Amino acid sequence: MLRILFFIFISVILNASYIDGKKVFDTKCSSCHKEYVSLDKLQDNFRNHNNELLNLKAQAFNRIEYKILRGKKQIGSIADDIDIRRDAILDYLKDYLNNPNEENSLASKRSRSHYSKKKSMKGQISNQEFEYLVDFIFEYKKNHTFNIIKATSNLDENNIIKKAIKNNKKVIVEATSKSCHYCKKMKNEVLSLEEVKIKISQDYIFIEVNVDDMALPFNLQKSFYNITPTFFFLDQNGKLKNSYPGSWNKRDFYKLLKENK
Repeated sequence: MLRILFFIFISVILNASYIDGKKVFDTKCSSCHKEYVSLDKLQDNFRNHNNELLNLKAQAFNRIEYKILRGKKQIGSIADDIDIRRDAILDYLKDYLNNPNEENSLASKRSRSHYSKKKSMKGQISNQEFEYLVDFIFEYKKNHTFNIIKATSNLDENNIIKKAIKNNKKVIVEATSKSCHYCKKMKNEVLSLEEVKIKISQDYIFIEVNVDDMALPFNLQKSFYNITPTFFFLDQNGKLKNSYPGSWNKRDFYKLLKENK
């Protein structure tokens, strides 16, 4: 069921009006919000420079997008029906932009102390423009990646395939990111367990790739929808068989291992 909902989610995203959403952001939001600031630069700005490095007036849009779609306080869930989640995000945007306050802000208390007080934009954004902003949020990472420089993967794909064939094992590639709460949660609660490591090693070669630092191997980038974690199951020749976005408990992860064995 989750996989069905996921592909419905993706198909809607790919047809959404990203360009119109960007126009709304550029004309109505960019005077206060920078579109993109890397997490490392943000941390340096606040921890070491008291915001005097970037002089941010408000959160960068890429952090807003992350917090809405994948953060601890995300609006809705990837498991929700896409229309339900879009409505939830639309309602949140209208509530916050029309009636901004600390309770409905996604910014941390520490960072809010550096930002300008948010003023109401009531009457400045039409209902259609709010819809476009939702599109912009959903499609942002897919369309913005060309502006983010990623290191070329230094994994020796040929060597991995040779090793898989020699040991009669398949391959798992996990896509993670530095700011992914659910990646850390799953690593701490599932992947770091000795029994899970043994279970994986029986049938698979496991590769963790931080997508903030390098591109995914085996041409997986074209099948990656910027959802972390995502687990790609490949055959011995490096051909993609299945992919599973999201975090899993031990029992469900064991099911994935068994299903792709």
